[in-house]
Amino acid sequence: MEHKRAVSPLLATIILIAITIVGGAVVYVVFLNRSDVAGDVHSIQVENAQLVDPAAVNVTVDSTPSGVAGALVVDGVTYTGPVTFTWQADTQHSIDALSPIGGYTFVSWSDGNGQSHTIWTDNGNANYTATYGADRVSG
Repeated sequence: MEHKRAVSPLLATIILIAITIVGGAVVYVVFLNRSDVAGDVHSIQVENAQLVDPAAVNVTVDSTPSGVAGALVVDGVTYTGPVTFTWQADTQHSIDALSPIGGYTFVSWSDGNGQSHTIWTDNGNANYTATYGADRVSG
């Protein structure tokens, strides 16, 4: 024997949204109550967290000597330093120092990482400097 229950039409819907700001994130909870003609109340709770207006940080990428033409690649785009970016905190970006270029050879990055690497923005401003040495020409 198969049991079938008729679906009752919706009589009332109550929506309550609770919003809290926690460390720059807006956390919201949605409560949905609905009643059917039989008087049964059905509840649904939906929770989510969303970053709204995240902190911005300034990141400067440069070379030493400063101004080595086209030496810096940030997120796949070539720049001549110094160049400053305003990014959201806690995001990932790639930096690369082209070499050899313009009579210079890459030596090191100020953060001690390799010629091409990934950086993470945290909650503060940062500077990354690629050091270049002059190419030596033997005579």
